[in-house]
Amino acid sequence: MSNKKYHYTYLITEISTGMKYIGVRSCNNLPEKDIGITYFSSSSNKNFIKNQKENKNNYKYEVLQIFETRREAVSNEIELHEKYCVDNDSNFYNIVKSSNIGLDTTNKTIVKDKNNNIFLVDINDPRLKTGELVGQTKGFINVYDINGNMYFINKTDDRIGKTLFHNRKNMINTYDKLGNKYYISCNDERYKNGSLISIKNKWYLYKNNLYSITELINIFHFKKYKIYKLRIKFLYNNIEIYKIDQ
Repeated sequence: MSNKKYHYTYLITEISTGMKYIGVRSCNNLPEKDIGITYFSSSSNKNFIKNQKENKNNYKYEVLQIFETRREAVSNEIELHEKYCVDNDSNFYNIVKSSNIGLDTTNKTIVKDKNNNIFLVDINDPRLKTGELVGQTKGFINVYDINGNMYFINKTDDRIGKTLFHNRKNMINTYDKLGNKYYISCNDERYKNGSLISIKNKWYLYKNNLYSITELINIFHFKKYKIYKLRIKFLYNNIEIYKIDQ
């Protein structure tokens, strides 16, 4: 969650060419005093940023909408990127669309040109074959979200350790009382409260309801040694569980 005061979406238009850029921004300044004055987009195109600073009269800046939270602002950016298909429209400087996890990099690869500008392009981009663009992986890493989806992002991204993880050591395969499986963070509240359990563990049938060890301890104040002592393994609704008898 961002602790910035303002969250907004914006549109930058290059007057001489009609090229546009749609983005999202969180800051402590009034948006009208921020975009085009102290901030010039999060584009990876260094020339785009440089040209704005050197030729401010050639650019038009619009604050599209201001929001209470960063989440709302990002959601609006996603909607705008989808609406205008910014990743496929040559009239936009945006190279990829924003998604609910950040940037949609499906079938994209990170490259750089001879001026060291970094881009995300389609994996079949012909410029990769001619050598006009070359692969660039330095500073980027593979990470995973709580659903096990993998993303290739900058290693300084502040979501790492919060919603994205370096590897799978912070992730766990779980399942619920119906047998549905979920790949989640070890910090997921459902795993902590026992409503989801590791696939290595079993559910317990007690008083005609299924419970995890955590739930038996928290709700009925069972002792762990007692749970292990009283259990009888069997199948219940096709789920292998243990029955607790007293």
